[in-house]
Amino acid sequence: MKQVGIYCRTLNENFFIQDDKVFVKKELAGDVLQAYWITKNIIQNMKDNNLENLKILPYDPNLALNHFFGFYIHLFYNFKEYGYLYRGKSIGITANYTNFFFSKFITSNSLLNIFLAKLFLKFNQNFIAFFSNFINRYYFKKEFSKFIDGFLLALKNDYIKYFVFNSNREKDFFINLFKLDKRVYEILNKLDKYVIYNCLDFEEINNILLRNSFLNYRLLSDIAGISKLKLLFVGRFDRIKNILNLIKVYKKERLYRDFILVILGYPVDYDLNYYKILKDLTKDNKNIFLININDFANFYYEKRYLTLKLMGLSDIVILPSLEETFSLTALEALYFNKKLIITQNSPYYELYPDLINIFVFPIDPFNLKLREILEKINLNFSLQNLKDKIASIFNCKEIAKHYLEIFQKYS
Repeated sequence: MKQVGIYCRTLNENFFIQDDKVFVKKELAGDVLQAYWITKNIIQNMKDNNLENLKILPYDPNLALNHFFGFYIHLFYNFKEYGYLYRGKSIGITANYTNFFFSKFITSNSLLNIFLAKLFLKFNQNFIAFFSNFINRYYFKKEFSKFIDGFLLALKNDYIKYFVFNSNREKDFFINLFKLDKRVYEILNKLDKYVIYNCLDFEEINNILLRNSFLNYRLLSDIAGISKLKLLFVGRFDRIKNILNLIKVYKKERLYRDFILVILGYPVDYDLNYYKILKDLTKDNKNIFLININDFANFYYEKRYLTLKLMGLSDIVILPSLEETFSLTALEALYFNKKLIITQNSPYYELYPDLINIFVFPIDPFNLKLREILEKINLNFSLQNLKDKIASIFNCKEIAKHYLEIFQKYS
């Protein structure tokens, strides 16, 4: 029997596989949810099609093949010393990797980096592109030197079998980054690469809304009772999400005259200072709701319910991140037929050229001219088939089949 191990971040903390079932704990990060949904559907596909020659298990280094949802640099730190342990083994990697070093720089708790990040946001996009490239090169030499030899050895020993990317943009960025090391770049270009878009488990969405309809959050009724339009952000409270800049522009452009701003997320341990700054900035503003979801819900299904209900109440969803990979929030917004303002630095423009400036509105994260964009949005316009389109293209069962085909090929 062929066996494939699955890993996403710290498996036991986020979701786990037991007795051919997949369980999620309370992590709401998009990459964790995607890995959870895909794994759950892979196992269901196997049952539906009586695939008894393949078994999906929790990650085990002793298995012949493991799949990682994410690019884990630390895997290769000691590969040179412990490479003998990996003989006859292999892995495939889903590379959610966009602008790793830029993110590392922006979200650092270092006082110097916090100061530079604030200074950084005052410059224009061309300077950002130049400086981002400089930062990437700096961290490439500083951080990659710790693992690049091990990574190269893993590539040369055929330990890495394939890469799966969540968009063409992600694939191009990842591969081009390694131009800084020609040895790696040449081998990477020879490896199998797949682009598989992330999924949205719309069946689970509908089940969560039905199953938890008894939950009565006062917060929801308070927001629903406000007559102003509702501008919603959903995401982690860290600097890469550009929340501080969003709040400042919201105040500066006096958007509170027409909109309330709802910010839903959770603090992260690597950027706790940022959450404190956000709280201080919004504590006396009745038009801004800064919601730490951990204060309202403890369990996964409760958190998902609160998130989805707020999505349903909103008029416009905004994601002004400095960088954004394949955003789950953006998919949910379109599934709920909401207008979406999203950073230009995301893959959503390769996905939806027909929806640009109709449902999907690009924004420069370093120059948030919100009122200018909001005035372009026709809130009365909707598409009856948009929900069906999202459900069809990003169907978890179909996307899981693509992963299953890859597992069968390489296991």
